[in-house]
Amino acid sequence: MRLKQGKRIFFLLCFSIAMTTSVFAQRSVADSIKRVIGFSNDTNRINLLLKLTEVYLNYAPKLAVESAQEAKVLASQLQNDNLEAKSLNILGRVYFRIGNFKDALSFYDQANKIFTRIGNTNKAAKILNIMADCYQATGKYNAALGKSFEAYQILEKQGDKGGMSASLITSGNVYRAMHDYNKAIIDYEKALILAKESGISDNEANSEMALSNAFGDLGKNDTAISYSKKALAVFIKNHDRMGEGKVLNNIGTCLMDQGKYDEAIDYFLQAQNIQKEIGDNRGAAISLSNIGAIMYDKDDVDKAIDYFERALERAKISGAADLEITMLENLAECYSSKGDFEKSLQIVNKKDVLKDSIFNNNLSESIAEMQAQYDVKKAESETRAQLKEKKLITIASAVGGVLLVVVVFFLWNRAVTRKKVNVKLNAQKELIELKNSALHEANVEIESKNKDITDSIRYARKIQEAILPEVEFTATFGDSAFVLYRPKDIVSGDFYWMAQTEEHLLFAAVDCTGHGVPGAFVSIVCSNLLHQSVKEHGFTRPDQILNDVNIRLSETLRQRQDESRVRDGMDIALCCVHKKTLLLTFAGAYNPAWVFRGDQLTELLPDKFPIGLFEEEELRKFSCKEFQLVPGDRIYVFSDGFADQFGGALGKKYKRSTFVEFVKNIQSQPIGVQGKLLNQEHLRWKGSNEQIDDILVLGVEV
Repeated sequence: MRLKQGKRIFFLLCFSIAMTTSVFAQRSVADSIKRVIGFSNDTNRINLLLKLTEVYLNYAPKLAVESAQEAKVLASQLQNDNLEAKSLNILGRVYFRIGNFKDALSFYDQANKIFTRIGNTNKAAKILNIMADCYQATGKYNAALGKSFEAYQILEKQGDKGGMSASLITSGNVYRAMHDYNKAIIDYEKALILAKESGISDNEANSEMALSNAFGDLGKNDTAISYSKKALAVFIKNHDRMGEGKVLNNIGTCLMDQGKYDEAIDYFLQAQNIQKEIGDNRGAAISLSNIGAIMYDKDDVDKAIDYFERALERAKISGAADLEITMLENLAECYSSKGDFEKSLQIVNKKDVLKDSIFNNNLSESIAEMQAQYDVKKAESETRAQLKEKKLITIASAVGGVLLVVVVFFLWNRAVTRKKVNVKLNAQKELIELKNSALHEANVEIESKNKDITDSIRYARKIQEAILPEVEFTATFGDSAFVLYRPKDIVSGDFYWMAQTEEHLLFAAVDCTGHGVPGAFVSIVCSNLLHQSVKEHGFTRPDQILNDVNIRLSETLRQRQDESRVRDGMDIALCCVHKKTLLLTFAGAYNPAWVFRGDQLTELLPDKFPIGLFEEEELRKFSCKEFQLVPGDRIYVFSDGFADQFGGALGKKYKRSTFVEFVKNIQSQPIGVQGKLLNQEHLRWKGSNEQIDDILVLGVEV
């Protein structure tokens, strides 16, 4: 083991030497560009400044800001839109690198508008994608997804695989921030394929880095490290020091999660050295903090304090107040664990003072900005007033007499007109008061009737709830099942049903025609017919039950073809489990049943016609499906409301395919928890949109 560690440390040392050499090379390039800049004309000077910024970007972000700003000023003076947009774009990149997302968004937005105006839609689309990164970094996930989707659509039309790859990385990052790791990995893998096809190594490395992060979040650290090392090789080849620091830190985090503390510390130190060298003080603070966390876990509190204090200094240099607060909290906890409560309290007080100062500074800046704006406007107003004063005095003397005559005539004419108008207004007022009185009486009557109707519907809900087997369902299944039941209105067209015989257990998810009051009426009729079919007629085979209910529902509702084109009836997924043999029999009208054995899905398909037929229509028989269950199998039946809900960033349907994928992904969770997870997924997808239909999902574990 000691020998392997020695080889690994030597390998990283070689990496460090190679990295340092590349920085020297980049500094040499920067010096060469600066020497040429002094002899160039304005346009060439701007292009050279942009190239210089590109060089600075990887190892000296502060110098990159200066050269990019100079390029922007020159381009604006020359009214060169293309170069000005490029300058704004690279300014956005610089501020994004140093974590100033507000200013980065501002520069990117300006660049996007200019590129769009001059017809460079490809560049504009790529900037939209980077703006999505900024929104994601500030927690505005819907805005981030919207920008990345917009960028992807533009780039897809242009066949730009490199740009499409970058867009997919961005949308994947947003999904990862939302903890939707499966969607994130799907986007990252697509991005990696497109990056390889386009031959853009930066995108390939970024895709592999993104996959590493996602698999690390899922606890699959070996896979994460494998992707990180692939990305590291590309970053080293491209002399991207910022990327190297991030990927080394990422490998260290994966190793730390695996409990391989010594190896993790080596990677964190490598990352910290690079970050210190290129001036990435925020990144260095994070790396040092990670080492401090390891020391704390190893009960070496003194070393943990040393690393947290070094991280605190780096955070102060970078101006990262959020990291300063975190480091102070870490230090307070360390001193508390040592029993030095006085020191711990002092640090807590420092943290509180820092939080207060951040608030006060923000407040002071806002007040100062408003005061400055007021002073400027006041000075401008006073200057304009002084200039106008002399002019007004001269004009006033000339037109004063004329105005006096006009005013006198106007006042006399207005008095005469007012008398006439007042007479008409009084008459109209009386008429309006009569109409208002009538409207008030009508409104009171409408409110009274509306209250009566609403009260009746609420009472109808109690009646409908009485047909739901809530108590029997809980007593039978306990924690081995769940019911997700969300009516669209007060009452529902969906209901769940169950019945038992000595040998059989039956349950169903039923979706009656419509929702609200009409659906509720039909649901009560259908529930009664199902019970009659089992308890009075003695049927237990699902197809026999549906055939029986099909005939009697038509008779009950007296359906005729010439009366209505809308069929009153129901869609249903009906399951019967033999208690001893565990043989599942199933029959369905439009709605299937899903059986999961682990993550393997078996779908029992329904017949493609509903229950409820018109007179003069040929009677159709329902078919029966069989499936041999084993303990641990999970059965799901449902209505179509969950999959049909509109929502998401683009307001689209959730769809059946997404529904089955989500159910598959939660198979590792207990069946009793899955109902809550499905409800959370529905609310997340729906967002602020209206629920469009009743929702019903049943899950039962054998």
